[in-house]
Amino acid sequence: MDDPVEAEVSQPALLPDGTIGALVVPALEAAPEAALIGIPDAFGGWFDLTAGEFLHRARSLASGFMAAGLQAGDVIAVLSTSRFEVALVDLAAALAGAVVLPLSPLDGPTELLAVLEETRARAVVVETVRDFARFDEIHGDLPLVAEAWQIGLGDLDKLAELGAGISAQELAARAAAVDPAAVAALMADSAGVVVELTHADLVSRAVELGLALAGSGAVDGEDAAVLQILPGTDAFARVTTLLALSTGSRLGHLADPARLIESLASFRPTLLVARPATYEAVEEATLARAEQTSRGPALKQALEVAVEHSAALEAGTVPRGLKTRFALADALVLRGLRKAVGGRVRVVVSLADEESLPLRLRHLMRALDVRPLEALGGVRTTGPALVERYDDAFERPVGGVGAPLAGVEVAVGPDGGIGLRGTGVVPPDGADWLDTGLVGEVEGGRVFLADR
Repeated sequence: MDDPVEAEVSQPALLPDGTIGALVVPALEAAPEAALIGIPDAFGGWFDLTAGEFLHRARSLASGFMAAGLQAGDVIAVLSTSRFEVALVDLAAALAGAVVLPLSPLDGPTELLAVLEETRARAVVVETVRDFARFDEIHGDLPLVAEAWQIGLGDLDKLAELGAGISAQELAARAAAVDPAAVAALMADSAGVVVELTHADLVSRAVELGLALAGSGAVDGEDAAVLQILPGTDAFARVTTLLALSTGSRLGHLADPARLIESLASFRPTLLVARPATYEAVEEATLARAEQTSRGPALKQALEVAVEHSAALEAGTVPRGLKTRFALADALVLRGLRKAVGGRVRVVVSLADEESLPLRLRHLMRALDVRPLEALGGVRTTGPALVERYDDAFERPVGGVGAPLAGVEVAVGPDGGIGLRGTGVVPPDGADWLDTGLVGEVEGGRVFLADR
């Protein structure tokens, strides 16, 4: 963007300057017996890995990477749906000083070949036989890729066994040598350009997002649980995973979006991070299920009463009749709806890069005792750059996306264009500011997007 001339606002950079390992490992060591990773079973439930078990696996896998010849700075590509092994590879790579490159399961051979060549990947982790076959088609054109491991065949366990020859001291020395400014992940932005994300920037985003949620119980309660809905190619997913691991929140992964409702009910998360379309899909799926059992009209009516009640709260006056109708709807319908999505969701973070959370859904969430928070960012901002805080007032103008996280500067140009720079912000080569492509204004230190 052109040099901004209006409404510049900045938050001071008061952030930890460390590595992913330095953030996560002490947290896992502090409570080794705590349930940390939820893994879906074949019966619609979940079984858990403790923090100690997960850390042991990560260290063993990191040693395996070293035994396989991977050096600090080498790139490990990951082609997989969302599952706990992705988080395992991420932490193991961070401890070994390697760089993770998430690949989209939707990419074809041409796209995969291009990004693996560009990033000079040295190893690939794939999920299934089908994924391996896709990679094998292009492997002959990738002489630098020396290793390919398949999750479904147990290759990560075999790799961990290979790492038995690496001493704990060797691994500790490798982890200690990782510079906070070193690249931790390579991710493609919306234009397909590969962007480098550093340890320090990812750590700062995870810590700052946790501070934005402070007091909610979403990640700072004893029963905190995070269901990872976003794909691994989303920068917000990487930050959300780090937030869960560093706070000891139980972490589950949604591999199949078609099972979202079932997963919410069985995993019972306290925090969700997703785009508005996901929350709209939850409402639509819930209504569709109610229609199948002849409860559709009652649910629709209860939802309308809930929205009306929340809007009246925002206006400052709730008529007595509306209070009565809401209490009845809550007792007969809304309590069951809360249970259907786990009954424990405290905060949802809605990513507003393309659209804001519809006002109707904001009101509905409040009626369900869920605090919606909007956030803005992407790959070039290392995930969230602007976030509403849990202690912000619910009532605010439409289009609000909160205040900048620490170290992030926001400025509005003469045309209303919003620019960002600072901690974790990676503008295109030669640019001082990152042009978000969005128009808005800054008021009271908070950013509000236009046309939302």
